[in-house]
Amino acid sequence: MTPESTYEAFEKLAKSDERFEGFPLAERKTLFTEKIKAMKDAIEKARMERHQKKVDAFLDMLREWDKSGGEVGESWSKVKLKFRDEHRYQEINSSTEREKLYHSFVAEKKAAREEERRRNRLEDVLEERRREVEAQKERAMKEMKQNRQKLEKDEETREFSALVGEVVRDPYRHTSWEKMSEKMEGDKRYRSHLLTREEKKEIFIKHLESLMRRRREEFVLLLKTVDQVELTADSCRLDISNSFLFVNF
Repeated sequence: MTPESTYEAFEKLAKSDERFEGFPLAERKTLFTEKIKAMKDAIEKARMERHQKKVDAFLDMLREWDKSGGEVGESWSKVKLKFRDEHRYQEINSSTEREKLYHSFVAEKKAAREEERRRNRLEDVLEERRREVEAQKERAMKEMKQNRQKLEKDEETREFSALVGEVVRDPYRHTSWEKMSEKMEGDKRYRSHLLTREEKKEIFIKHLESLMRRRREEFVLLLKTVDQVELTADSCRLDISNSFLFVNF
């Protein structure tokens, strides 16, 4: 039997077989038809598989040409001249199919390149965003650290200023930074890890200036309390010599 066999031809060959007569006519025809269809399907499947191998070989030929520097997108009329002697080209019998396969290949390559460009753009955007986020995070962490250090330094400045205020009381006798710093070294408020020695000295000098200014202002106020219009230096001294402000200026 072949896919082209008819039931009538089959019947002539098989009617003398007892197995043939064992089935009703309708069932015999149905089984025969199914058998013929299965044979045709198998033949068609094998044909398609063989053809697909040829198509795959043809596309491999185009990919090799592309990798070797072929100009994808060039007109088929020019491209096909490069493959005339190639057996993979000749295996595709239809010139129309060859052209369709070429244009399909070109479209696929263009789509792949566009997809790659799109993916690269997306990756660039994501990478840029990642760098921005990292930069923002780094700035935020740096700012938090700076704020924390500023708070700590402000606290140490207040504590050291309080220490200076406790130890340095006389702007005339406590003027030596070296001596006063030695006196304060035993106090933990002096051992600041954020304040430099120069900054501590600056706080000390400003405190002295503040004490001197306050003493001067208080002395001027004392002078104003003396109820005399014309005073000599000696008479003024006589009137205010008993004042605490006078004695300590």
